[in-house]
Amino acid sequence: MFKLDEALSTELSKAFDGLVYALLLLIPPGHVVSYSDIAKLINASPRRVAAALRRNTLPILIPCHRVVRKNGDLSGYSFFGGASFKKKLLELEGVAVQGNRVSKRYFYSEQLHSLLG
Repeated sequence: MFKLDEALSTELSKAFDGLVYALLLLIPPGHVVSYSDIAKLINASPRRVAAALRRNTLPILIPCHRVVRKNGDLSGYSFFGGASFKKKLLELEGVAVQGNRVSKRYFYSEQLHSLLG
């Protein structure tokens, strides 16, 4: 039986995910943003942003590894071995990770906000 509320929820989720993914494509290699940064830009909760990133089926092309907690902690990563793989990807892009934390100097938050103005 067709349930309109479930179908609508699924479609809205896809649209939201697409918006989050589009923002990720604006973050250049060698930089990160926080879940909170993205959430503020689209008026959503950081948890909802994290849930969209977990649904990302193209983790290298849509660079969810460039999203960290606002304190710089790597947090989770659901692909290829978790946070240790996320750390390797960031380091390959030139981001220094010390003790699973990224320094604020790598944050692209202000630039992202000014791009979207």
